[in-house]
Amino acid sequence: MGTPNRVDEGLLDRIMQINPSPPPSEFLLYSGDTNVKSEILHAFEVGYRFEWKQNFSFDATAYYNDYNGLAGLSAPGAPIINPSPFFIDLPVFVISEQGASQTHGLEFFTKYSPVRRWTVSAGITELRGTSPLRTGYPAVADNPLHEVVAQSKLDLTRFVNFDASYFYNDAISHLLPPLNRVDIGLSTKPIHGFTLSVWGRNLQQERHQEAIPAADLGGDIRRSVVFKVIWEPDEGARQPTH
Repeated sequence: MGTPNRVDEGLLDRIMQINPSPPPSEFLLYSGDTNVKSEILHAFEVGYRFEWKQNFSFDATAYYNDYNGLAGLSAPGAPIINPSPFFIDLPVFVISEQGASQTHGLEFFTKYSPVRRWTVSAGITELRGTSPLRTGYPAVADNPLHEVVAQSKLDLTRFVNFDASYFYNDAISHLLPPLNRVDIGLSTKPIHGFTLSVWGRNLQQERHQEAIPAADLGGDIRRSVVFKVIWEPDEGARQPTH
């Protein structure tokens, strides 16, 4: 898990002067804490897979994560009076240890090939758990509780493939709306070892958010067209002969 850095341990940043006229001047203070230790994670996972005639498979996984020593922001402390020169620091953000939390959930994934050239798959992930209110990056509050993916892979010919994908994440309360995303792609292998493909990304709408904005970061993901060229050398030709 996370290891405290210089910002977490020793930051001392006067982010704003709110009373420039003496006496005395007042500053908003953002500070670290030398008592912050490394965060600790104990992760447990168990799963099961069923396969039938290479045409159908089903995977189920249960997981549990136990977090300790999570870092976050504590309540502001008392004003700090500096006598020489005379000014006052008003703490507004203090990095400190916020305690423990846990996450748990289930994952299901299935794949089916109704015909030799066509494969469809779908998966769902469920997340539950708890996080301290002031944790810097709470796993539950900052992530969707339900995630769904569905994919189709169709070999139109020996050298031409058509792929389509759908992604859904439910809303993160007060932070992000639900996400519905559709991608489609067409690829071909005109020359041995080369794959050329073109993808339409985020076709469901002109733009959307996929990440929680942090400070002044966090833009929109726009609808786009992506061209890809992949070269895979012939591994067999690279094997040494005896």
